[in-house]
Amino acid sequence: AGTMAGLVLLGHPAAERFAAAVSALAAGRTTELSRALLRHAAAGRVSVEYAAVLHGLVGERPLAPAIAGLLATGATSGRAMALGLCTAIDLVDRTMRTR
Repeated sequence: AGTMAGLVLLGHPAAERFAAAVSALAAGRTTELSRALLRHAAAGRVSVEYAAVLHGLVGERPLAPAIAGLLATGATSGRAMALGLCTAIDLVDRTMRTR
């Protein structure tokens, strides 16, 4: 979900295709709650903590407390969302940056 939301929010051209593929794979393999999180991510709807990190990355708010807030979310879900965001940023950089 973290990668999916990141690709959507960062405007990656393959975001919609990636979201559809992940959603198809998740059907019948995960909980309804997880599928709902994926649906929200595919639409670019994220938690306040995830959004705070995005705002911090572009200098609109302090980054360190935003990262701490995201990492503190849930037992492991905040860390997973942060890792997904990092993955999305890397993918965007590798595939969309003009060299």
